[in-house]
Amino acid sequence: MAALFNDDAGDQSSSYQNDITERKCLTCNRDLIAFYCENHDYVGCGSCIMRNHKHCQNVTDLLDNNIVKLPASELDKVRSDIYKFDEEIDETERHVGRNAHTCNGNKVKCLSDVKSFRASIDKELDNLQSKIEQDIKDKYSNIEKRHQEASDLCRTTQTRNHQFKNELETTSERKHPARIYLVYRQAKHAMEKFRHELEKDTVDARMETYEFIANETLNTTMLSKVKSFGTIRIKVVGSEEAPNTESQVSESKHGSKAQVKYT
Repeated sequence: MAALFNDDAGDQSSSYQNDITERKCLTCNRDLIAFYCENHDYVGCGSCIMRNHKHCQNVTDLLDNNIVKLPASELDKVRSDIYKFDEEIDETERHVGRNAHTCNGNKVKCLSDVKSFRASIDKELDNLQSKIEQDIKDKYSNIEKRHQEASDLCRTTQTRNHQFKNELETTSERKHPARIYLVYRQAKHAMEKFRHELEKDTVDARMETYEFIANETLNTTMLSKVKSFGTIRIKVVGSEEAPNTESQVSESKHGSKAQVKYT
């Protein structure tokens, strides 16, 4: 609201005793105040009003006693309204405080929910990871077992083959024909037997192995397509204790387009 007092008017206590029309216009500081523009809540002299507010519709001539002399009933009503409005302001301020407290609590909860959601994702991913890791270990455990068996067979076969070779080199065919024959038959039998197993293990040595293929849905959805951790949605909290001001009542009666509800 425009200031009603001129700083040059002298003592404040005496200035309060003066009528508004006995003070100088704060805009030009030359002429006395004579008009009030309700559109802009402005008081000033006739020249300033004409210069800056000539197109305003609600301009009041403060020198017109028929206008400025108000009935006592009107003044009493305004005084009463001022007190009521003061109470409305206090009530609204209390609601604003409650809303601020609620919003702060909801903010903390939102952040907590994000962490909880992340924790649930981590937990599920940990479970999925543990499962695939165990599957890999189980599959490779079987392969490792077969490799170990093949390695053991190679050592066993080599040991037996060395025995036969030593027997043939240290045994006289003339002096020990039966022994030579037995070594011959055992060696031949062993070579046929182990060669077949070695050939099988040679083929198995080229056995299938494994590679990890990421889950396509998880890979494309979480790591490629997902661009946000979640969304923030407006949460409207209604309150039956919200103050219902006279202006709101008036707006509701006349079908106000924009209605504000305190929460």
